[in-house]
Amino acid sequence: MSGEGVTIKQRRNQYIVLAVLCTGIFLAALDQTVVVTVLPRIINDVEGGFSPDAVERAAWIVTSYLLGFTVVLPLMGRVADVHGHRRTYNLAMVFFAVGSLLCAVSSSLYMLVGFRAMQAIGGGAVVPIAMAVVGHNFPKGRRALALGIIGAAGEAGGVLGPLYGALIGQYLWWRALFYFTIPLVLVLLCLMRRYFGCGNPFPGA
Repeated sequence: MSGEGVTIKQRRNQYIVLAVLCTGIFLAALDQTVVVTVLPRIINDVEGGFSPDAVERAAWIVTSYLLGFTVVLPLMGRVADVHGHRRTYNLAMVFFAVGSLLCAVSSSLYMLVGFRAMQAIGGGAVVPIAMAVVGHNFPKGRRALALGIIGAAGEAGGVLGPLYGALIGQYLWWRALFYFTIPLVLVLLCLMRRYFGCGNPFPGA
């Protein structure tokens, strides 16, 4: 009876960990497109007005994130296998949060472009780490469902990003888009420590 209880608890914790991983993926995907609808506000705030040169540089705020995100994707799954899934996920999310903070305090478009790339390295790492966790630790019967949820989280973040950015830009400051990320990441790190740390639901992970 106790063995059955442990199995049920482990399965519950597995899905909590999956939810934490997917939330991180959602945030990272959200940030791919979240600035699209607030670029005019960013240019006005940072540059003090529009100019052809400022608009061209502002486009790199989106592009630098996409480049950083894409470059890190094929690498981090293997890194997570070698150095540990939880440790690598935590490091990636800390990197993502620090990048978000630096984006929020940026005083020029050049700084914002650079820190967006830094943010993307952390955000992009979350996807292969989550897939590695599922591939190594979920049984075959539930692996396809878990991978499908991961994919859905990424797609949802990319789709909802412009709407979220527009709402925040309309009623708050554009820098709030980056500030809001930090407490969310802290919550995810606490949950990961609780459910993927002590009483690890994935033996050997």
